[in-house]
Amino acid sequence: PQVLDWLQAQSPDVLALQETKLTDERFPHAELLNAGYHSVCLGQPTYNGVALLSRREAAEVQRGIPGFEDAQARVIAATFGDLRVIGAYFPNGQAPDSDKFAYKMRWLDALQAWVATELQRHAKVALMGDFNIAPEDRDVFDPVAWAGQIHCTPEERGHFTQELELVGLPQSGLPQKSGPAHRPHSGERGLARFAAELRHRQGAAQERAPQRSRAGDCRRVTQLILPFPVPEFFG
Repeated sequence: PQVLDWLQAQSPDVLALQETKLTDERFPHAELLNAGYHSVCLGQPTYNGVALLSRREAAEVQRGIPGFEDAQARVIAATFGDLRVIGAYFPNGQAPDSDKFAYKMRWLDALQAWVATELQRHAKVALMGDFNIAPEDRDVFDPVAWAGQIHCTPEERGHFTQELELVGLPQSGLPQKSGPAHRPHSGERGLARFAAELRHRQGAAQERAPQRSRAGDCRRVTQLILPFPVPEFFG
């Protein structure tokens, strides 16, 4: 019941989910509708999966990146009034020079090209999700150890910067913190806290970019990253 309780407490207009990890026929549309939320989803067994929950019914629903053949359920977009919302679960990439990293680069190229066309078609666009990129050294607890590693490669960071430029927000426009951005975490719980903090910050930063430059009067558009499958989260 956590998502339903959260929806009642926060009352967002749109909520973007990633890593739902279930097929479309198992998605809890009825339970959400009873709580006052429409839902559209793109799922697959065990891995990935994205969804958008909304107060108003979605229009112009797009599942996947147009023209990009992809067996992985990573992108869903829809229009709510005059706002276009894109929910994305960026590939991890595993390691530089791996096949999964090459896939991530192709995926990012396709996403960027498609977002550019969406910005031409829609005056207000919000791009949200789990980005799996650490934009700057201050986004990791040990910049030396992470240098050149997955999420911190120049190629990934270059794509992140290009996405910001695409929506008209320079890298310097990202939220700033006073003092050290992060402190070292150790152990399994520490790594979990670090991962949650990093994911939250990535999503918040990229969400603010399109809202500031394109989304205008958008009231409550929120993302939520699920650490386990949706049935457990709703159950």
